[in-house]
Amino acid sequence: MFDTEKMHHAYCIEGKKEAVLPELLNMLEKKLKFATTGNPDFHLEEFQSLGIDESRVIKAMSQYMSFSGTKKIFVIAASFINKEAQNSLLKIFEEPTEGCHFFLILPTSQILLPTLRSRMEVVRMMKGEAEDGRRYAAGSAEEFVRADIPERLRMAGRVAEIEDKRAVIDFIADMEACLRGRMDSKSSDVSKKAEAIAEVLKMKRYLFDRGASAKMILEYLALVV
Repeated sequence: MFDTEKMHHAYCIEGKKEAVLPELLNMLEKKLKFATTGNPDFHLEEFQSLGIDESRVIKAMSQYMSFSGTKKIFVIAASFINKEAQNSLLKIFEEPTEGCHFFLILPTSQILLPTLRSRMEVVRMMKGEAEDGRRYAAGSAEEFVRADIPERLRMAGRVAEIEDKRAVIDFIADMEACLRGRMDSKSSDVSKKAEAIAEVLKMKRYLFDRGASAKMILEYLALVV
C-alpha cells in the first residue's frame, strides 16, 4: 500500500471503508509492528460526515506526544468532509507533529480541497467489479455528453448501478472536465455550456447529501447537459 520505511505524514486512501480498513489495520500490525488494539497511540474514527467540531478534537489529540515516544497513528474513515473541517485538517498537515501519521479513508480524493489534497499521498484501492465499474464510468463521460437524451438515460442507469460511489463521483467530475473542454468563446452556445457546467457542479455537491440518489442525479444531468 505504501513504503513503511519512508512513511508520509498523511495519506488519503480511496476506496470502500469495508475493504480498505481491514487491509490497512493488517498492514499496520504486520509490516509496521504497530498495535491497533489497546494502544493509546492509535486512534480510529469513523464518520458519515466529518465536521469542524470533530476535526478540532482530532487536531487537539494530534498535538500531544505519543505515549511510546515513537509513532502516533490516526485512521479516519468518512464519506464526506466539509470545507471548514478540511481547513482545520490543513493546519495539522502543514505543520505535522513529529511521529504523527494520518490515514484518511474516503470514497474519492476529489472531495478534498486542492490545498489539502496536495499535502497528502493519494493511494487508490480498487478490486474486481468496483475496478471494472470505475473503468466503464471513466471512459463514458464524453460519450454521455455527446449522446441524445434516451441514450444518456440508459447510461445514467448503468453508472448508477456501480456499487462504488467513487465511480459515480469521478464520472460527474469527468463530465465537468469534458464540458469545460468543449467551451469555446466563439461558440454561439457558450452560455448554454456554462449553464450545464453550473448544473454539474450543483449535482456534484448534492451527491454527498445523506440519502442522495445517484440515479436521480444522473438522470437529471442527462436532461440538462
